[in-house]
Amino acid sequence: MSRELTRIGEALQRVAADLKKGDVITAAYAVRNGADALSGIPMTGEAYGEIEMLLVNACDRMQSSPALVDIFPEGILYVPGEEHNLSALMGRLLQSVEPQGGSNGGREKGPSTRDEFLTRARAALEAGKENDARNELAVLDELYPQDAELHLETGMLLLDFGLTAEAVAYLQKAAALLPAPARVLNTLGVTLRRMQRYGESEQYFLRAVQAEGGDPHLFFNLGRLYIDTGQWSKAAECAEKALALDPDFESAAKMRAFAERGLSRS
Repeated sequence: MSRELTRIGEALQRVAADLKKGDVITAAYAVRNGADALSGIPMTGEAYGEIEMLLVNACDRMQSSPALVDIFPEGILYVPGEEHNLSALMGRLLQSVEPQGGSNGGREKGPSTRDEFLTRARAALEAGKENDARNELAVLDELYPQDAELHLETGMLLLDFGLTAEAVAYLQKAAALLPAPARVLNTLGVTLRRMQRYGESEQYFLRAVQAEGGDPHLFFNLGRLYIDTGQWSKAAECAEKALALDPDFESAAKMRAFAERGLSRS
């Protein structure tokens, strides 16, 4: 998948955790972005299926979330193929919760300078002024050295503009500070795999699985690494674990079949 689709998928995977924290706004934006992606971003059948599956799971989580019962009695209904309706539904949900100061789970918004620095850094990157962006981000790093979410946001920003090595450094900081770092460890694993730093990638994926072993997508991503490195037996094992957690995980079933073909040839 493209970098943008990967980010959308990762946000959808975090919906359950966001709802557990009471962060309805972040969950709603993730679902709306997923619906808009299916409607408007060209993608392969496999990528489409992965995003659709994540969207179904995220909506199921929202439908059963106690955080939404009182503030959005309309309920969350998603019918695959009707992504425009889902996007509109998320728009209504956001309108109902964003004016309520406490609806984001009590998450404090940082000082305006934090957002201003990030905005200037993004603008500099868009203009091709990488050194200016680095200067803005360096000041932020000094002001908020323990802000794990900021380090994560910075890392993702740098990934967007292809500054992969610098992004990894920020993501590593985020992983060290977050109490539940599985999503960042997974992002590090994916990023390092694409850089062909396979040993480091494997270690981050293994840590992600250890931190949150109930997520089939973590086993799938680890399996992708083993496919890349020709470790067919390990890839098949990861696919089996993913399917044990989610028997309808079509991409994991395809991975298992691919790994088994690799085993038969070796």
